[in-house]
Amino acid sequence: MNVKKINKVRLLSIVLAFALFAFACAFVGTSALNADAAALPEEQAVAQAEEGASTRNPTTYLNLLNLKKPNSSTWTVEVYNPHNETLTFMYNQRRAFLNDIAGWKSLSHLRAQQIGPYATVTITITNNGTASAIGVCMLKDGIFMVTRGSNMSGNASSGSMTINYYGFVAH
Repeated sequence: MNVKKINKVRLLSIVLAFALFAFACAFVGTSALNADAAALPEEQAVAQAEEGASTRNPTTYLNLLNLKKPNSSTWTVEVYNPHNETLTFMYNQRRAFLNDIAGWKSLSHLRAQQIGPYATVTITITNNGTASAIGVCMLKDGIFMVTRGSNMSGNASSGSMTINYYGFVAH
């Protein structure tokens, strides 16, 4: 095989893996921390996930850095890979609702992207009605690891957001 074919096969395998990944996320039916959260009212499930989010080790998750709002309809954020290996992560290209990012569900604008070891890539997210969160997700060692940014504010040169980390077992 030549290099072009290998890259196309590799890209196709990444896309298929993440399609399966997204499909699995839709049927996992988990909260970030509590297997029974699917039976809880949405606000309570989010509250439980928020409560336990601080117990996560953020050094094992992808990091969201340097949020900016270059114009009224888009945000940019840097994603940092704290691992010594190339990873493929997913992100929703439009802002989404808090619970959808936390549980990595009901997301319809997903994009897969590779990131090198200890590298940073910039992603662009567009506004989406009243949705107020952004997030990235990777699958590592059988765990879906979601980093969510919410309470976003910013301008063209700087911004701020609240970061939460969620993890749930891949079934």
